[in-house]
Amino acid sequence: MSTELANQQMCICLRGDFEVWVDKDRAEKLQNLLENNTGRQYIQMDDRTINTADIVAILRPQDMEDRTRRKNGERKCKYGEWHEARGICECGKNKIVNPDLHILDDAQWEKTKIIKDQLKDKLTFNKVDNHCA
Repeated sequence: MSTELANQQMCICLRGDFEVWVDKDRAEKLQNLLENNTGRQYIQMDDRTINTADIVAILRPQDMEDRTRRKNGERKCKYGEWHEARGICECGKNKIVNPDLHILDDAQWEKTKIIKDQLKDKLTFNKVDNHCA
């Protein structure tokens, strides 16, 4: 069972990484104001005066949580689960998450293993040659 707040919150993101959390209905009113805004304008929110030109986004709590996770070095796999940036995703077939943040499919996985084995053989071969010389 999910518990939600009676008044869902939204985050007004401002330049300088400032956050102002307000009720969803107030955020929607602000969105309407911004859509009809033709120039620089100051608005009063609680005890704050905000320059509308400094508003970067109005985001849902889930968006803010995702943003925080990305800042902390986590990445979301194609299955929608969070992992460390270059960690192992155990959601599918326990394959390593690549730097582009996609899980390697079977063909990519096999190609990576073949290249790795070839490089390993080449490095081992060169080491043997160097020791014999």
